[in-house]
Order: sequence, then structure tokens, then C-alpha cells
Amino acid sequence: MSNKEELGTNHVKGYELGPMPKYGNYPQSLLDNFSGKPLLGPKAHLKSDEGHIGLLELAPGTDYPAHIHPWPEAYYIVNGSAECVWGEDKFTAEPGTTIYAPPNTSHAMKVISEEPVLAIIFGWAPGGRKEVFDEDGRLI
Repeated sequence: MSNKEELGTNHVKGYELGPMPKYGNYPQSLLDNFSGKPLLGPKAHLKSDEGHIGLLELAPGTDYPAHIHPWPEAYYIVNGSAECVWGEDKFTAEPGTTIYAPPNTSHAMKVISEEPVLAIIFGWAPGGRKEVFDEDGRLI
């Protein structure tokens, strides 16, 4: 990856992951274990109000408690491994795992690898209902 960030009209490259900003009812102690980068979406350089794509990195040992949000979301695990509970489904996510959370489905993960979990996260407005993004996710 390039050391220099390059921002174009329709592309971004050479960026670094950064700290997670305040979000919903997540405590700062949890956010301190997250790094991320919005790639496409309302808070990204590449704007879209119909969905979002981002990178999320969770430090080793991070316990990301059960949380919900009104939009569907999919994770693709790039690095690391985690014990996951998605609704009633319990499994170990490893590189190459794709995980889907329908709207308002409880989902949680605990990083069990010595390296961070890196995931690409996709979220979208179901049926074009963009108002789902007006609400933050919340820990339950």
C-alpha cells in the first residue's frame, strides 16, 4: 500500500486506519480497541447515502458485545479470527468468512487470534429506505 494518501473523484488509495469516533452508546474503552476507515458512504470521501463500505480492525482480545442496527450488514474477514454469535448462529470467523446480519439482528464477536481481526464491512439501505442510517447502532 502506498504511504501517501491519494483522493480522487472516484477513488481513494494509500490511506491509514484511524481511531473510531464516538458512536451510539459504545463506551470509549471499547472504541479504544477499534480502528477503522470509511471507504464509501455518508462519512467517507467517496459519498453515498444508499450504503456504506468500510474497514474495521479489532485489537487482539477485544470483546465486541452484542449490538443491533436497523440496516443489513455483511462482514468479510480478511485477517485474524473471532468467536461470533450472529442471532442464534455461533461460529468461528477466520479469513475468508462472510457474515450477514439482517436488520436488527443481534451480533457480537470476541477476537481470539494473536493478531487483530480486519474486516471489510458493507451496509445498505434495505428497499432504498435511507432513513435507517439516521440512527446509530447500539449495544444491547
